[in-house]
Amino acid sequence: MDRLFLKGLPVSSGVGIGEFYVFKSKKLEINQDTVDKRKIKNEHLRLNNGIKNTLMEFQDLKNNLGKKLVKQSDLIFEVYETILGDSFFIEEIKNLITEKRYYADNAVDICIKRYIKDIEESDNEYIKQRIFDLNDISMRILRNMSEDKTVAILENIYHKQIIAVRELTPSLAAALGRKKVSGIVAFEGAAYFSHSAIILRSLGIPVLNDINYDFVNKFDRQPVVIDGKDGFLIINPDKSDVDRYRTILKSNIKKQKELLSKKFKPALTRDGYRINISANISDIGECDEAREKNADGIGLVRTELLFAADGKIPDEREQTLMYSKIVKKMGNRPIVIRTADVGEEKTLGYSDVEINFPIQNSRSIKNSLVNKEQFLAQIRAILCCAEFGNVSISFPLINDIEEIREIKEVIKLAEDQIEAQGIPPFKRIKIGAFIETKQGMNNLDELLPELDFISLGTNDLLQHTLGKDRKQSRVKNDEYFNPEFLKAVQLCISKANQQNKSVSVCGEMAADPAAAVLLFGMGANDLSMSPSKILDVKGILGKLSLAETRQLAEASLECSGIKEVKRILAKKLGKFKV
Repeated sequence: MDRLFLKGLPVSSGVGIGEFYVFKSKKLEINQDTVDKRKIKNEHLRLNNGIKNTLMEFQDLKNNLGKKLVKQSDLIFEVYETILGDSFFIEEIKNLITEKRYYADNAVDICIKRYIKDIEESDNEYIKQRIFDLNDISMRILRNMSEDKTVAILENIYHKQIIAVRELTPSLAAALGRKKVSGIVAFEGAAYFSHSAIILRSLGIPVLNDINYDFVNKFDRQPVVIDGKDGFLIINPDKSDVDRYRTILKSNIKKQKELLSKKFKPALTRDGYRINISANISDIGECDEAREKNADGIGLVRTELLFAADGKIPDEREQTLMYSKIVKKMGNRPIVIRTADVGEEKTLGYSDVEINFPIQNSRSIKNSLVNKEQFLAQIRAILCCAEFGNVSISFPLINDIEEIREIKEVIKLAEDQIEAQGIPPFKRIKIGAFIETKQGMNNLDELLPELDFISLGTNDLLQHTLGKDRKQSRVKNDEYFNPEFLKAVQLCISKANQQNKSVSVCGEMAADPAAAVLLFGMGANDLSMSPSKILDVKGILGKLSLAETRQLAEASLECSGIKEVKRILAKKLGKFKV
């Protein structure tokens, strides 16, 4: 067989050499007949068992994931657990069974498809990636209700294989990640900001999207090479291909060893300028990795993900214990605790499109200000844990000054309530805001005087700033190199610096070494990222001077498009991924 060279969309870097394995799953049939009235109760029971078993399935998958993946699991399965535990969603399905006399599997299929239709009509490409989450939920509920329990076989998969899938769902990504496969190619479901891609990047497994499944499935069991950096799949590689990529693999291993040897050193430019590199965490255990990588602090505690495992918001005492553990683990290093970012839009991972979905509250700070008792309890818990360390509090998706003023009233009330309990006075806590929307960005001049600091949530801000056309099918991993977005980020950083307010950048952008160079060059001295990315970012910043980062940032802001920005970065950064 001749050597075959295919191009895909790179979403997780790295290389892999191994045997090609075409993954095939069995499609379940939907019973579209009308159910006998006497059997309606039985269909309700089937539904309840299907949902219960699906929840247990996800929990079992989370509990058995590898160490790195466990730390991402609350983020990945937040959508799943929230929807499956939502009474509105379940009642909607039950009503179809009772009133329309649909079989349970048909009712589930119809409900999920309604939500998917609403999402498909959205202009936001980030939102559209949640379709794969919904398909995953639907498939698992249907399988768990089916008398035929046959599922796709994973037993034959082993670590030296590169797997081809038609659709990469988050739970399949997690299962393949647990197998430590050498690479994955998908036809769909693995766009850069998808949950599947987040899982596999955290494990360092190379992934390509947009590889035609129907074309490649005839190459099952053939030798292949995957290049997750440049986006290539080589089927039946020749000896020179294999030798070259084996050399790259060895080089990557050597690079990781070099980075690990420097993990206790602070992040410094080549000429000695200090950069604060903090960690984003979603569970208490991630503090250990943050300390291991010598993070300067915790730039973001995603409190809603601390709660996700239990499927409910813990009471005030439980929250105080959670936060106190984090603070004590980090000693006197600064910690930013963000209040819960929950609600209908957060469930789907989007921010600016109104869709009738099971979770009926509005997202994030708006949701918190409506549910003030829960909000008060969380703020009291954060205030109480502040006595153990260097704690600040921040609020998600802030848009205007009225929200900040209302928040401050709630904080004052919380302080008064704590004082009324006879607890000694505590130090003033710093207050920050996550700027993630155009409205928040446009209102920065009036917001900043009311704040001690801001954090830029680049994932959401990217979507709000660029706005994707509905005909576009992907959000790519290089979108944050768009000069228009870079200018928006620069504007936020400049305004904060002008008012002597600290600014931290969170999200996938800060975790990309090349993008981190631009952020530092723009004046962002605080970057916060997944603990697994800290050493890579430290490594690249240590090879450049402050002046060089500023020159790169200035040149990038003058570019006409993403390709030109990447070309400038590639020329300067050489072997580093751009």
